[in-house]
Amino acid sequence: MDEYTFTENFNNQGWPCKTYLCYEVERLDGDATIPLDEYKGFVRNKGLGQPEERCHAELYFLGKIRSWNLDQNQHYRLTCFISWSPCYDCAQKLTTFLKENRHISLHILASRIYTNNRFGCHQSGLCELQAAGARITIMTFEDFKHCWETFVDHKGKPFQPWEGLNVKSQALCAELQAILKVRVPPGCFPGPPPSSPLLSLGLYVWATGSLRCSMQGLLSSFPAQASLAAEQGLQGGLRTSLGLTALRPVGSSFPDQGWDP
Repeated sequence: MDEYTFTENFNNQGWPCKTYLCYEVERLDGDATIPLDEYKGFVRNKGLGQPEERCHAELYFLGKIRSWNLDQNQHYRLTCFISWSPCYDCAQKLTTFLKENRHISLHILASRIYTNNRFGCHQSGLCELQAAGARITIMTFEDFKHCWETFVDHKGKPFQPWEGLNVKSQALCAELQAILKVRVPPGCFPGPPPSSPLLSLGLYVWATGSLRCSMQGLLSSFPAQASLAAEQGLQGGLRTSLGLTALRPVGSSFPDQGWDP
């Protein structure tokens, strides 16, 4: 890809309305890893206003993997550098793929965390994907540099980090850890506010996503304003329970409502 495309889409402080996924494949042979350069490249999503049928980048990638017919008697590691973490639906499809292909492991490195789906339960999707064996992390300076050197037509220019790259990466890493590590037993509503603000935030993120999933069918039958009001009421109760009343309600902080990467 060209330099502008990479910077526009992988800058972790931006909000591009596209998703790019760069991938590379290795065959595992004992302690050795053998790069398979013939399976290296990138894909992007196809959205509204484009001639092809709409499709998320992760689904294009799954199609490519299946077309390779990787030997089931060998073990492979797929590494994906993606500008947005998978939405709930894509996480579910990746989870199913890993369960059906035990000879393949997956490492996803995301520039940003996708949180714009009102009823998509992205938190639960990422947790299920991790439980299926995927490793999910946030891209760091070294990962951006690797992508620049591997997938960008940089014409000999070195990677130049943008201002705030490391600070944003660290913040996103903490957010992802809160999503992936906090566990509440099924059917249990979070109790008194924990002593740690980060744990409170993690419980809030997890509980909101889980309850959204269970209420998805009900809320989707309401008029739009009623659905949003019901969800805001749900989040308000959680914020009060966990001592996070300063958090803004759903729908108040995301640009491009309805955008689908």
